Amino acid sequence: MTHTCTRSYRNPRCIASYIGKKLMKKVRRQPNIRLKDIQDAVHEKYVVDISAGKASRTREKAQEEYCDELRRCSPRSTVLIKVHTYNDGDLAAEHDLTTGLPYFERIYICLEGCKKGFLAECRPIIGLDACHLKTKTGGQLMCAIGRDPNDEYFPFAYVVVEAKTKDSWTWFLNLLLADIGDGKRWVFISNQQKGLVNAFVDNWPQYEHRICCRHLYNNLRKNHPSVLIRDLF
Repeated sequence: MTHTCTRSYRNPRCIASYIGKKLMKKVRRQPNIRLKDIQDAVHEKYVVDISAGKASRTREKAQEEYCDELRRCSPRSTVLIKVHTYNDGDLAAEHDLTTGLPYFERIYICLEGCKKGFLAECRPIIGLDACHLKTKTGGQLMCAIGRDPNDEYFPFAYVVVEAKTKDSWTWFLNLLLADIGDGKRWVFISNQQKGLVNAFVDNWPQYEHRICCRHLYNNLRKNHPSVLIRDLF
């Protein structure tokens, strides 16, 4: 018997939580993966078409699975994701079809072993730095770094945020101080990061915050090339 019915690529049993588990590794490598890429991956692997709304929920579930896996492997670690929901007035071409659904904005990770090592043996001096993420969606990677007894770098907390702003630095530092305790006389050192100075002035005036001498020297030399900055410095 020859079938004349058309093939359907829709399957209501292929729910977002199931797909999220299957795509957890892919989303872990690409936290801001596009909805279209998720739809293509599901069609290629399972020969099923999903809507943009289900792709958005899949990405959210995959991110939750990643956080749950970190918490399972290290129960005392702190892993938090901040999501954002578009309002009717927001403009974003990728999410025009999924208005109102949450999307990834920030993630904070402080692993238990790193936190214990920093509190046990490192000096009470915390370096703060940030760099651009070379992805299609951009973003910033911020980190907190200590110095161990061997005088080597000791990273112990990091976040991925949308941009270097006073708000993103405040969000990071609030979570960081909740992890390591805010009763100690911490000293922070950084380059001239956007928004960071104002974050300390407005929220934590009790802590020492200083600019790294090496960065300060390089900035002076760049802005005043004809002056013997090194001798004066």
